[in-house]
Amino acid sequence: MFKEKLKLLREEHHLSQVELANKIYVSRSAVAKWEQGRGMPSKASLQELCKLFNLTEEELLNEKEQYIYTFDYKKEKITKAIIIALVILIPLFVWTISSIVKDIKDKKPPSVTITNEFPGERDVILVEISEEFELTIDDLHIDERYNILEIKNDKEYYEVKNGKIKFLKTGRICINGHAMIKEGRYITGVYEGTLQYVYCYDKTQLKEINTLEDFININNDLDGYYILNNNLDFSSVKDFESIGNLNGEEALFSGMLINPNNYIISNINMESTDNESKTGGIFFRLAYAYIDNLKIDNIYINNTNEQFYVGAIASQAHKSFIRNCSVSGVIKGRVIVGGIVGYITRSQLTNCTFAGEVHQKNIIGRENPRNCAGGLFGEYEYDEFYKLKINNNIVVATISSDNIAGKVGGSIVDISNEYIDQNKTVCTLNGKIEEEIAYMVN
Repeated sequence: MFKEKLKLLREEHHLSQVELANKIYVSRSAVAKWEQGRGMPSKASLQELCKLFNLTEEELLNEKEQYIYTFDYKKEKITKAIIIALVILIPLFVWTISSIVKDIKDKKPPSVTITNEFPGERDVILVEISEEFELTIDDLHIDERYNILEIKNDKEYYEVKNGKIKFLKTGRICINGHAMIKEGRYITGVYEGTLQYVYCYDKTQLKEINTLEDFININNDLDGYYILNNNLDFSSVKDFESIGNLNGEEALFSGMLINPNNYIISNINMESTDNESKTGGIFFRLAYAYIDNLKIDNIYINNTNEQFYVGAIASQAHKSFIRNCSVSGVIKGRVIVGGIVGYITRSQLTNCTFAGEVHQKNIIGRENPRNCAGGLFGEYEYDEFYKLKINNNIVVATISSDNIAGKVGGSIVDISNEYIDQNKTVCTLNGKIEEEIAYMVN
C-alpha cells in the first residue's frame, strides 16, 4: 500500500514528516494524510517523491493506487466549501421563496369568474373564407389583459389546428375558449366564453342584392347574409318603408350586409304623413347585425311620429357593428335624431361618414328636454361591460334641435365620452345646448 511504503521510505531516509514535506513543497498535514491513507498526492507531488526516493511511479504505487494518485486536494477543499455553502444557503432560499409566496397570497386580489357576455372593447373581424385563408390566434383582437389558454373547436363553423383557426362557414361566428385575466403580476380571474366575434362570408353562400326588389325582400329573411352586387336607385319607390317594419310589423335585422365592391344606394325618400308612421331608417332596428361599407347617397327622412328614433341606416342599433359606411342626405325627426343611427347601445360605429343635415323639432305642447340631434347618433346609452367604440368617423353637417344639438351625438346616458374619440367634425350647430357630444344625461 502506498501509505505504508511512503512511511517506510521516509523512515529509511531518516526523515520526519516535516522534513519530507519541506523537500517536496507540501504541508506536514498533507504527508500525514497520505501516511494515514486519507488521500493521495497530486501528480506534481508524486513526481517530487519519485525524484527524492529515486523510484518510478509504478514502483511507488501499486496497480489500484495508480488510478487515484492524481487526487486534487484543492478540488477537495472547493467541494467542501460548496457543500458548506449549500447547507447554509438552501434553507435561506426556501425561507425567501416561502416569504414571497406568502406575500403574493396575502396581496392577491380575489379570483373573479368573468361572465359569458362578450367584452365589447374588442374589435370585430370580417373575413372572406377561402381554402387558403387562416386566421392565427395572434390576429384575434383580444384585450391586452387577456392571455388565451385554449381555443375550443367548433366543427360546424371553424377548426383549430397547429395554433391556427380556419373558418368553414358563412355567418356570425363566436370564437369560444378560455382566457386568463392578469392585472400586473396577479391573475384576477378566468374567462370562459366568447373570445372574439368574427363575421365570415363565402361569396357563393351570400344572398345577392341586384335589384330594388331584392333589397326589399330582405324582410323575408332578417337573419340572412347579403352582398350588394349592383347600384340601386330608389327614385321610383315612394315612401320606402324601413326593413323590418314591413306593413307595420316591427322586427329586428340580425344578419349581415356587405358591399365590398363599393356600389351605391341612392335617392331614398322616407317621408311620413301621419303620427302612426315608423320610418326610422333603412333598417328599423338592428340587433347582432353587421353592416359594412354601405354607401347611401341623397337620402331624405322626415319622421313626424313623436315616439320613434330616426337615423339614416337604422332607428336603433343594439350589439351591432356599423363600419366603413357613408351617408349623405337630410334626416328629420321629432324625438332622437342621428345622421346614421337614432339610438345606439352596446354597438360599434367606426370609420363612417355623414354629410348633410340633421334636424330635431318638438311637437308643440309635447316638448321633452331629452329630445336631441347629433351628426352620427341621437342618443348613446352606455353599458359598463360593453365599452364599445364610436370613433374615426367624419361629420360634415348642419345640425339643429329645439333642445340639444351635438356634432357627434345628441346625448349620452350614464357615461363619460372616453370611448367616443378621434372623430372629425365640420358642423354648424343650432340648439339650446351645442357641443361635440352635446349633453350627458346622468
